[in-house]
Amino acid sequence: MIFKGKTAVVTGAATGIGLAIAENLAAHGASLLMSDIDLERGSEAAKMVADKYGTSAAFVQADSSKREDLVNLMEQAPKNFGSLDMLVNNAGICPVTPWDQLPEEEWDRVLAVNLKGVFFGCQIAGQIMKGQGHGSIVNVSSISARTARNVSAHYSASKAGVIAVTRSFSMWLAPEVRVNAVAPGPIDSEMIRAMPKETREWITAQGLLGGIGQPEDVADGVGFLLSNSAKHITGIVLDINGGQYFN
Repeated sequence: MIFKGKTAVVTGAATGIGLAIAENLAAHGASLLMSDIDLERGSEAAKMVADKYGTSAAFVQADSSKREDLVNLMEQAPKNFGSLDMLVNNAGICPVTPWDQLPEEEWDRVLAVNLKGVFFGCQIAGQIMKGQGHGSIVNVSSISARTARNVSAHYSASKAGVIAVTRSFSMWLAPEVRVNAVAPGPIDSEMIRAMPKETREWITAQGLLGGIGQPEDVADGVGFLLSNSAKHITGIVLDINGGQYFN
């Protein structure tokens, strides 16, 4: 994978999978515009990436549930780096509230961050990319979109929606822009570690390859889909789950 001379926007990039994706792209030469709602951790992450990989890495604080934040974020790429070549819609939240106690406000917040943010990220970046004649987008879904899991329904619903949004934009933005998704299984991240112990143990025991995936495993899949090696791939969902079943 060679991303030298290209600029990528990665949302939810302060920690976990988002940070691993940013590092992967930076290691292959990309300039980075990293966003997160967490100003302190996001700023530290961007500085670390720039220092470690010797590339340009800037941070823009953004709440992915707010369209105006996403407009500002996406416009920074061509303004400061000359183009917006790649977008990874990674920002997401997964509260562990039991289904029978889930309040309306939490439902709305999860759908706003996880699904609304992906739609408007694709909409805003897609227009920029169409205008410049090229681009690639990867949206982060989840195995929870593919099969029933012991996680909250609002998270599963939002991630299923990400797949639908991905397929729609792959048609709307073709042929200039490719749009794909990844659907990680259990990944060693803050999200998984926040789950109840019994839930965590159950979901990590379902795969053929054993153990739990690492953020770098997802980053490698995202990097492939963004790269020229996937130049004839659009509208797909790449499952990165160690062989967990969908039935």
